[in-house]
Amino acid sequence: MALGHSFKKKKNMRTFIVISYILLLQPLVSIGQTSSGVVIGSEGKIVAMVDNLNRTVIPTIKQNNIEGSPYLGNGWGNGRVFFKKGKIADNLELLFNLKDNQLLFRQDGIILNFIDEVVAFTFTYIKDSASNQVFFKSGYGKNRNSENKFYQVLSTGKQYELLLFPRMIIQEEYIYNGEEKKKYSPIAEWYVYDVINKELKKVKADKEVLTKKIPAAAARISQLCTENKWDLKTEEGMVKLFDGLNGGK
Repeated sequence: MALGHSFKKKKNMRTFIVISYILLLQPLVSIGQTSSGVVIGSEGKIVAMVDNLNRTVIPTIKQNNIEGSPYLGNGWGNGRVFFKKGKIADNLELLFNLKDNQLLFRQDGIILNFIDEVVAFTFTYIKDSASNQVFFKSGYGKNRNSENKFYQVLSTGKQYELLLFPRMIIQEEYIYNGEEKKKYSPIAEWYVYDVINKELKKVKADKEVLTKKIPAAAARISQLCTENKWDLKTEEGMVKLFDGLNGGK
């Protein structure tokens, strides 16, 4: 699947997903932020300060022999970060490393890494002159390896969550009598999270695969695909299918 195509989504759909998760997370902290970067809780108490987030400096070692970039988008974007302990930080300069599945932020020109555990984040980035809003969340799966990974949330509901796991790999090219070349290449993998059974399943954008991986919804998947003539090879088709499985149109 082409990663560039995977990230092109209607803005209102992205906004709906982001707002849905914010409403789920807000019992922890009802936020309001002053211009000084202070996050205020529902009782009027300071629960976090952007200027005093636990952080560590990231060394910026550029690998000049690799073509391309491991990051999502063309540069830094503005966003919001949710922490496991309930803090919420707004208006941060964020950058997501697809190769390492790592969220970074920048303050006063210094690239930093969060020390406090991040459970979700949303931000807007620019790619090919287009603005894209994304929402990422961790905590899926039953082992620590999958729980700590960030997945892009494309559709959410009471039964299923449709997730995309974008990655950036390094490909090597060998040229006869020439130098070895390396470049970053984007790939993306589909996952479905069963909310009721708390199971994370790797799937493909294919009706036959989905009916086998999600037998409880097999009949409904076939029905929706047939009635609507959805092409599940596209992100739009996958999102429409899972919106339908979750009770949407």
